[in-house]
Amino acid sequence: MKKYILASSSPRRKELLQHIVDAFEIIVPDVDENIDKPDPEKLVLDLSRLKAEAISKDFEQKDAIIIAADTIVVHDDKVLGKPKDYDEAFETLEHLSGVSHFVYTGVCIKYNETDIRFCEKTKVHFRELSDEEIKTYIETMKPYDKAGSYGIQESDFCIELEGLYSNVMGLPIERIQERLAYFEALPAMPKFWKDFIGLSPRATEKIEATEKKIAAILAEKAAAGITCYPPRKQIYRALELCSPEELKVVIIGQDPYHGDGQAEGLAFSVAEGNKLQPSLRNIFKELIRDNYGELANDANSQDAHTRTGGAGATATHTTSATATHARSATASNDADASKKVMNIDLSQLPTSGSLVPWTKQGVLLLNRTLTVEAHRPLSHQKIGWQEITGAIVSSISEHAEHIVFVLWGGHAQELEELIDSEKHLIIKSSHPSPLSARRGFEGSHPFSQINAYLLAIGKAPINWRLPSNPTLF
Repeated sequence: MKKYILASSSPRRKELLQHIVDAFEIIVPDVDENIDKPDPEKLVLDLSRLKAEAISKDFEQKDAIIIAADTIVVHDDKVLGKPKDYDEAFETLEHLSGVSHFVYTGVCIKYNETDIRFCEKTKVHFRELSDEEIKTYIETMKPYDKAGSYGIQESDFCIELEGLYSNVMGLPIERIQERLAYFEALPAMPKFWKDFIGLSPRATEKIEATEKKIAAILAEKAAAGITCYPPRKQIYRALELCSPEELKVVIIGQDPYHGDGQAEGLAFSVAEGNKLQPSLRNIFKELIRDNYGELANDANSQDAHTRTGGAGATATHTTSATATHARSATASNDADASKKVMNIDLSQLPTSGSLVPWTKQGVLLLNRTLTVEAHRPLSHQKIGWQEITGAIVSSISEHAEHIVFVLWGGHAQELEELIDSEKHLIIKSSHPSPLSARRGFEGSHPFSQINAYLLAIGKAPINWRLPSNPTLF
């Protein structure tokens, strides 16, 4: 659990932060707030940064998320800070009576060497205030610690507001929460996978270091208002849905779908309610061509099992037997392969692109890159994810037995050198993308190859049929 620090003595900021952070420490920075900057936005941004840096430096806070803020009120291009005395508070409220003003809050969220800074602006319109009202308010509430000489939560002066109410109170928690979602550590990798990878200590160390780096990068993206997919909670979803003990097949993808609401944390899979993406449509077409991975009869699978000497046979023999099945399956269809490629009954395609049912049978749908920026494919290809997914694949190769690795396209096939082909079956072809599917993917029969191999080693085959379309049953 991350440690949080609020760099403020304000009871209002403390109250607001409690809505989004369960526990935090308060440390008040020693900062000179008398900065001469005509631009109100730059002023609050600089002051919030100075406060956060003071806490980080003076108190040597490591691995803590520091939240600092500064708020000012601006009317007629004049900054209205905290009043020095009664007369200044009275004069300020007199100026604000019956007119609109703006509240600026600068926020700095600092974590080690990375910081997010942003400014939130809210327009506030006061009703007409009588001198007696102003006098009573100042004497009762003593607003000498409040920019603009008032607290919106303790008065009824405001009759119209454009923007965040919390911003006028001094801490725009809605915006802070958006940024903390990615600034905080990535969602935890499932413990069963962490323990499995932990069998290789170097891989564990590499993953933990890279996760910190990626978290900082995603925080910077969030601070800049850049949307990333999938939702934060689904980043490790592929690992959550398929444990190492259940693992039979690993299908490697490139990166998540980059359209709004499409990605769901599984390679090639699209969230319910989204149309099928081109690559997934081609996968489904190949699934139909391959008779949904179902073998024509049990003879082929029994023959393969016999020739490998049963489930305990070596991976080399198992791979050879499966390859024999694949070659015979391909040869039987060579004559009319082009017809089958072209003449797919599209009414048989599943209406849903969610591949969750596959994951529940031991199919790990792992993208090489686990996040992407909206509408920018491969935008996160070089931020570190490939080191993590490479370590996962390497650990599977080393510590698991008789796994099928499906490598479609060049990005996936870069992982081949990490896989022990003496222990596991590797199936590879071109990518199912419309740009490359005809260069080897179409007619490759990967699903029946997988099931023949699984039967040969004594494991249950995968039911590739999806429940989204009754015609598939």
